[in-house]
Amino acid sequence: MKRHRFSPAVVGAGILLLAAFSSCTHDPVGVETQPEVCFSTDVLPVIQANCAKSGCHAGGSAIDLGTGTAILRYVTPFKPGESRLYTAITSTWFQPMPPSPNPPLNKTQRTTIALWILQGASLSCGS
Repeated sequence: MKRHRFSPAVVGAGILLLAAFSSCTHDPVGVETQPEVCFSTDVLPVIQANCAKSGCHAGGSAIDLGTGTAILRYVTPFKPGESRLYTAITSTWFQPMPPSPNPPLNKTQRTTIALWILQGASLSCGS
């Protein structure tokens, strides 16, 4: 039987990949003490300005982010790490969203979306 030899670079990349996937957790401790993130005033403007525009994820596109109901298709309430919306804007392994030449969402915008998801991803404020 032929043995395969992997270069140190391949082994190192595998270890890094394993570490990256095993350490991707979001600790929701303290979420209840954070102010409520309101979808219409905090989340929707970020998505409209960066994602739901012509040529990207506007109504009628394969991944429609044009309305709250459409956005919820890509969200798992209380679980940002399992939400396609959040993983798309934070991925370092795939094409970042939004793609170049658009700037990526900043830390505040990503945190706002994560907190909204952690709080249950409600489309209404004060509920």
